[in-house]
Amino acid sequence: MDQRRYRDPERLDGLPALANFIGEDSEAEIFRRFSRLGARNLLYLQSIVGDLERQLNVFDKYDAENAAGNLALRQTARTYSYFRTIASTGRGHVQDGISKQHARERIALHEQITIAIKEYREALIQEQQLLSFKNPAPRPLSTFQRYFFGGETDETVLEGPDEHILDDPRDLVALASLDNDRLSGFLRNNFGWCFRSFEGSTWDVLGGKSNHTRLHIFEDNTIKS
Repeated sequence: MDQRRYRDPERLDGLPALANFIGEDSEAEIFRRFSRLGARNLLYLQSIVGDLERQLNVFDKYDAENAAGNLALRQTARTYSYFRTIASTGRGHVQDGISKQHARERIALHEQITIAIKEYREALIQEQQLLSFKNPAPRPLSTFQRYFFGGETDETVLEGPDEHILDDPRDLVALASLDNDRLSGFLRNNFGWCFRSFEGSTWDVLGGKSNHTRLHIFEDNTIKS
């Protein structure tokens, strides 16, 4: 069977055609996981949060060592609104260890921590969710690969750096989860051609032969109906 990619007359070969191919079947929603970049990003964010933690520890140690006989400084540890008031109004004195600059530095650090820890934890949650996505099953991946590499002269549907998106199957995720019961798997793997759609193919009326061969894909709900 000719595995050349069907040329859609309404869309340019490339991102428009590939997006249409993916949109026709949820099983074709296969994308890069970018595992190494995700890990690197978490390490960067972890380092940033760790550095902020170190700065906070330095401030805490200083305050603990200078709190004796300093009611204002001890009060800032108990009443954060008082601490913010000092930072904004300048109440307090340098000799008391509670100057406006002293308070402002700590308030600025707290604000940085709020932003950094939120970004870091959101990235952790996203990575955890991504880990629940499975690699593409062999059949959907094979179909996607045949379309991706099946140009008229064996060119990929995308070029440049994007032509390598399928290089590492371990770094791919399938957004659609296949029904893993044995009957569905057996039908998909052995009788998928019974459920394929010929929409979009062009035919030579006289010769009775297809001018273009299209990769036919089908969704699970087709065989369940």
